[in-house]
Amino acid sequence: MCDDRVVPLFESPEPSVDSAALLDSVALFEPAVVHQATGMMAIRLGVSCTDALAYLRGYAVTAGMSLVAVAEGVVERSLFPGA
Repeated sequence: MCDDRVVPLFESPEPSVDSAALLDSVALFEPAVVHQATGMMAIRLGVSCTDALAYLRGYAVTAGMSLVAVAEGVVERSLFPGA
């Protein structure tokens, strides 16, 4: 499992929450394929799941693709970001 920490579902983040924690809480609402691709990229790159998700989001923006499209490519092994 790729949870670096537990985030309550129905509590709003405190104003002093760092960007990694905010990224983790937003990630709870991503489709399952994004979570699967995040885990695959975390292993491939040797980084935390937070960093892997940030990497996938950055790749999607620079490639002009949606995050879900990038995640589907990673899971289907037709797209190899970071290779």
